[in-house]
Amino acid sequence: SIPLLFALGRRFYGAKAGLIAAACLAVSPSHIWLAQGVRPNALMELLVVVSMYAVARGCSERHRGWLALAGAANFGLAWSYFFGLLFIMAEFVYVALFWFDGGADLKKWRRTTLAWWAANTTICLSPYLWLRSHMEQVHSAADDFFMRLPSPREALFTFFGYDAAMTTEPFLYQGQTWEFLGQRIGQDLLQLHGFFDWAVVLFSVSATAGVIAFLTYSLLSERRREAFLARREALFPLFVLFVPMAAMLTLSLLWRPCILPRYSSYCSFSLYMFIGWLIARATPKPARFLLALALAMTYAYQISVSLPATTRTDWRSAARLLQQRAAPGDLILLRGMILSDQMLGLYGGLPAPVLLVPSYRSACERIARHLEANPDQNAWVLLEDFVYRFPPANEFERALHAMNLAWNREDIAGMNGIRAYEITRMPGKAIGSPTAIAAETDYEAVLRTLALDISDGAARESVLTALNRAIDMPFYPGPFHLMKLSLFLTAEGHPDLGEAVARTCLRIRERYVMGWLALAIALGTQNRLEEMTAAFEQMHAFDATGLSRAYEAAALALFKHHDTAEGQKRLDEMAGTGFFVPTALSRAAGNLP
Repeated sequence: SIPLLFALGRRFYGAKAGLIAAACLAVSPSHIWLAQGVRPNALMELLVVVSMYAVARGCSERHRGWLALAGAANFGLAWSYFFGLLFIMAEFVYVALFWFDGGADLKKWRRTTLAWWAANTTICLSPYLWLRSHMEQVHSAADDFFMRLPSPREALFTFFGYDAAMTTEPFLYQGQTWEFLGQRIGQDLLQLHGFFDWAVVLFSVSATAGVIAFLTYSLLSERRREAFLARREALFPLFVLFVPMAAMLTLSLLWRPCILPRYSSYCSFSLYMFIGWLIARATPKPARFLLALALAMTYAYQISVSLPATTRTDWRSAARLLQQRAAPGDLILLRGMILSDQMLGLYGGLPAPVLLVPSYRSACERIARHLEANPDQNAWVLLEDFVYRFPPANEFERALHAMNLAWNREDIAGMNGIRAYEITRMPGKAIGSPTAIAAETDYEAVLRTLALDISDGAARESVLTALNRAIDMPFYPGPFHLMKLSLFLTAEGHPDLGEAVARTCLRIRERYVMGWLALAIALGTQNRLEEMTAAFEQMHAFDATGLSRAYEAAALALFKHHDTAEGQKRLDEMAGTGFFVPTALSRAAGNLP
């Protein structure tokens, strides 16, 4: 992408602008982060610059070959990243500028243009053939608690401050900096991030405004209009910046919030070219030098706070800690995302299986049972809670203290920070019961969603206790979170409630494959095998991938044939190929405490 961006910048605004744009991309902390991940942003951005270059040459030279290349790049874009379709919309607008400009072969050019529009419209619609059968499996807006409409300031930084690392993506860069600077100097350096983050926005907004003003003046000036028409491709980056921006704002208002910097990362290419244009055209020469120096200092700062940061959850360090300090037979509990236990398990060599727990209460109860039965062993709890509204950590520590338990805590920095607790019994003291732990959950809302009208006081208290064991973070009444709650209730020993939650999930979205899986596991745990088989049949009917058969095979081995060895073998195969393995199935296989 870097050399192609140079070629684009040189074509639109001159060689110096292209060189500066390429340099910005090369040192961009956000693009470096995206290129390291599993998301297809790096591929998307490469396809965008290929398509931009091909369309620019195809329109200026009236060359079908270049337009065909753009179509091929757009096909890859449409099938690799949904939000890449917004870029293709910008190309539609740009190609329209040349509708009346075909010279002697105007009719031939218009036929070519219409054919290109038709082909790329088909390309944009083609993913729907696949999406149509999979949209029922996508998170609903109620599930996506992290997404919301941005404030004006957040929107400004999203679209014009892409490389303002600690303001645009505070989730990623959590105050880490170079170790050799020392803690005091490092903290002083971090305090400056607001100044340098606004500098990124100022560069981008000023350069964009300058390009717009210059092109507007060129269009309105009689002396420059002819030159403008000959160089109208300089408008292309403006379309690439503003058309996706307008589309994302519209989608967020009319459909669901969908504004994140990574969704429109290719828009930053336009900003880099505008900044290059601004610096290249600055006069006199000292002003050009000062602007270039200010840009270099701004990006040097952004690199200084982003490169040292651990911008992924540091499961490697967590695994190393357990390998070095935990002993065989210790209890290892993990509180985090639904796949966190499998992420930790990828590093292997752990002294004991990792059990995913859904709440502080569940963790405390399991710790108490383990240390009561094994007084010479330890318990380990890993909390991965940066992005989630778990109850405060001091609630967990207060509960441990009330239970007469001692602990050492080690914080592991990263995108999702991990707090690792090593927990032991206090010498000479009996293990107490955990005190009430404050929860972030509105349990009355959960009961209303499940349509559970429980008048009996004892039964109601029993249900609330089970819910407190399975969830203590905010409740979101979408299919995905209901499916998770069902699986956790089943794993915590409440399969009847797990069944009720799964049926509520399926009432909301009948074709939700994972909802049928949660129901099947709850039924299998209750030894209702015929109903479990029927639930799996429904799961197969709605599963377009065919992967549901693997879950059924494991469940039949565990619940029907009681063959734990075969069941564990199938679960290991699933985990090895990236399948989500529910805790309830692992417990049924005897693999977890």
